[in-house]
Amino acid sequence: MPIKSYSQQFDEEIKFGVELEIIVPIESYSNLASQLSGLTGLDVRSSFAYNNQSSDHGTHWTIKPDASVSPRRRSGIMTGCEIVSPPMCGSAGLERVKVMTRALKEIGARVNGSCGVHVHHDVHGFFSDQTRRVYGVSRKMRKIIDFYAEYEGALDWLVPASRRGDNNPYCHSIRTAAARLGDDWFNPAGNADMNSTLGYHTHGRYTKMNVCSWRSHGTIEFRHFGGSLNPIKICSWVWLTQRFAARAMTMRQISKDRRKSFDDLLEVLRLKGAERERLDDATKKQIRRITKRARKMMRQEGQTSSECMQMRV
Repeated sequence: MPIKSYSQQFDEEIKFGVELEIIVPIESYSNLASQLSGLTGLDVRSSFAYNNQSSDHGTHWTIKPDASVSPRRRSGIMTGCEIVSPPMCGSAGLERVKVMTRALKEIGARVNGSCGVHVHHDVHGFFSDQTRRVYGVSRKMRKIIDFYAEYEGALDWLVPASRRGDNNPYCHSIRTAAARLGDDWFNPAGNADMNSTLGYHTHGRYTKMNVCSWRSHGTIEFRHFGGSLNPIKICSWVWLTQRFAARAMTMRQISKDRRKSFDDLLEVLRLKGAERERLDDATKKQIRRITKRARKMMRQEGQTSSECMQMRV
């Protein structure tokens, strides 16, 4: 059923998936899958394919190689890999993420600067039957590209410096795409293959927000966030990106102001002021977590205490 309005609460029906880039002290993927299955009670399998994503996996988790992850250790066996979830929904899905991260910590997994957390959201519900063609879908994709470009600077306060701006080859700035795409790029007569057009004008899927995954997986992938095994942080990314995608898809008009603050982001997501006071406790808790993270990153970068305190918790 098409989603026509925006709600600040976490949607229990929109499917999501996570991809966790990690480093593990185990050389065999099959042994790792067996250990994780035993610890979590989840169906975990190994694969040597590089290009399978969360929306393809049915009900099982998949461990696969990831050449972008560098163990950076000269002694002992440390292997870089990625663990990909199946499509999940709501609170039950978030609980599975927590179970998996606890098990990964138990076996000695860790992360470093080469790792990232990728979040997929199923966006089928944001398209009516009338817009499930290249022209209508492409208009929606252009809208979310412009929306992310508008607030990319604000979201940079939630990530390490290595993943800000255009510093990382695996999560390039989406502003490049927004700047290069002309207003008529979605014209089906001239550009019938949306992914080819996006790939030509951008870095393909290696952007902070990958919309190319729509055509192959029916998802939008957020690649902006740094590696983590903190279940609270990962679940916060899932919550925030779901709200971000929902807001972008339901907005009528997107500005092209690139100077938005983190406060501006909270406001456009309707997470501040009078509207915030009507939210449930779980949503308010997520807002506090996200804002606390942004404040911490700002302090580390030498922002003044007054600038940090302007962000309402």
